[in-house]
Amino acid sequence: MKKLTYLIFIALLLFGLFACSEDDKPTEARILGYSLDQFIDANTVRAEITSDPEDTEDYRALFNYELVASDGFTPRQGQTGGYDLPWEILQAGYFVPSDKFSTWFPNHNLGGAFKVKNAELIRLYRKVVVSCGASSADCELRGLTVEEVENWGGEMEPAIRLNQLIGAVADYDSVRFTAPDGYVKYYNPKQIQDGYYLLNSEVTTFPSFNASMPGSQKKFKKLASVEIMGAGADPELVFALSPQDKADLSFPIPRELGSFQSTDLAK
Repeated sequence: MKKLTYLIFIALLLFGLFACSEDDKPTEARILGYSLDQFIDANTVRAEITSDPEDTEDYRALFNYELVASDGFTPRQGQTGGYDLPWEILQAGYFVPSDKFSTWFPNHNLGGAFKVKNAELIRLYRKVVVSCGASSADCELRGLTVEEVENWGGEMEPAIRLNQLIGAVADYDSVRFTAPDGYVKYYNPKQIQDGYYLLNSEVTTFPSFNASMPGSQKKFKKLASVEIMGAGADPELVFALSPQDKADLSFPIPRELGSFQSTDLAK
């Protein structure tokens, strides 16, 4: 009888151990990230580019993005940074509250400077992508010399000379302008030397040539990219960043995140 009782006890003990191993597995830790694109309101950005109520284009790709920590640190100051992020990279990043409110970019090989702790703000800078042959660079417009120029309404407005977008390229055949919707126009070197891009109106003007140019060419709107064509070699294209006090827009990174969608980054 004692032997039977002992065997029953052992059987019950083993059953309990196996039951616990099946039903009481430890819960895997979750790391919740909030995609950064949720904090950049497309309607607010659109209003910066156009006042047309029928325009539904997403213009967030027309800007570079600077992450700002609560102590003022930004990747511009870091040894592995020194630049702002384009939209295609920013929108793939995350805000991770459990990791000291840091920004993560798990799908991009960015320097450690872009893991910004206590991130609280994102600054936006209007930019144009400039290319020449195999060379390409982002040009933040307010990093160029800004002048006051008469706009199409007869008022003075901040503008940049178009020849600043050409940089150090001295010899070229023409320049192709492209808008976000793919609309394209071509310009010769004399027109580029004469022309301006109005920063508030988001349109070109050519003081010496406006009278002889078609309306669709002299008033090119919402410039997205510039391609320098017919240059003899691939130049090094380098542009200064816009001053931080000249940011076009800024958006806070909220601490109350109940209305935002999260992603489990531990999976």
